[in-house]
Amino acid sequence: MVVAGKFKNAVGKQVFSGEVFSRDLKRYQIEVISDSPDGAYQQMITEAAHRYGVTRVRYVEIYKGTLDGRAALAKPVLLHHEPTDEPSSLG
Repeated sequence: MVVAGKFKNAVGKQVFSGEVFSRDLKRYQIEVISDSPDGAYQQMITEAAHRYGVTRVRYVEIYKGTLDGRAALAKPVLLHHEPTDEPSSLG
């Protein structure tokens, strides 16, 4: 679910959308308003924990703009990957 609204204190901020993958690789799509990709990362991690109960994050992709407005070939502005002790599935 995406909630749209007017934000009076959003001067200098922009919309970021992201894909947050939990440790078990469940995907959560989240939109936030932030002044930087790093700030968006922190907000997305917090929202994933509070809204969906995610306690361990494995991978995060963050893009500029909304989920609906993202181009199919858009490149992320920030990537974060948590290392694991699991063997690679690539062989």
